[in-house]
Amino acid sequence: MRNASLWHPILVFLAATSAASVVLILLQALLDIDYRYAAMTQLGPAIGLFFTWYFYGSENREVLPRPSLSLRSFGLRFAAVVLLVAAYVGLTWLLSVLLGVQQAEAGFNLAMLIVFLAAQLIGAVGEEVGWRGFLQPSLERVWHPLPAAIATGGIWALWHVQVLANPLFFIAFAGVCILVSLFLGRIALGAWWQRGILAGLVHWAINVGIVLVADVERVVNSDLVHRLPLLLPQVVLGIVGAVWIAVLMRRKEE
Repeated sequence: MRNASLWHPILVFLAATSAASVVLILLQALLDIDYRYAAMTQLGPAIGLFFTWYFYGSENREVLPRPSLSLRSFGLRFAAVVLLVAAYVGLTWLLSVLLGVQQAEAGFNLAMLIVFLAAQLIGAVGEEVGWRGFLQPSLERVWHPLPAAIATGGIWALWHVQVLANPLFFIAFAGVCILVSLFLGRIALGAWWQRGILAGLVHWAINVGIVLVADVERVVNSDLVHRLPLLLPQVVLGIVGAVWIAVLMRRKEE
């Protein structure tokens, strides 16, 4: 598929994701599901990808990233991501303890914790099969990885429409989304579902790490230093991703 024609499925994906997200917001309100446990809108990008594949995939499967990683390669990368997730949560916990903003008591009983972790994992993977399983690799076919990551991160931030109410917070939030996109675009390879799982695990760690090991209210409402448990691990991911992209681009030039 030529690069120019890739814009058609990209635009369909964005439109379908937006429409699905609005419907999911209304459905969550109708079902009275607490946003503290799960956000149904996280499934919006997965639904958007389904519609994109429905309209374009049957005609030209190059719409979806390929080829798949071998079982061995995927297993090795999966294991590396699991270790990364453990390190990410560990760093969040360490910073929370050092700065005195760790959780004072468990916010969940065991049953609630299992439901929370499962819902967050499903939601994170649901997002990432769209963002990293389709959108970012599709943009990389049109542009270089750096602008593709920046664009994906910006769209990802705009999709969280609730943050637009505070312009300064949105700027910071968009910056974090771009930093994370720099890394996720490199760690997640293979077919759309493989990319979704790999990126989704990291996304899951970001979502649950701060909730389980830190006092979210104190972190969000504190000064910049006490927000480090939330910000620093993501900045580290962004730096690693930026260096990774720079190395790859230099190799291509050589």
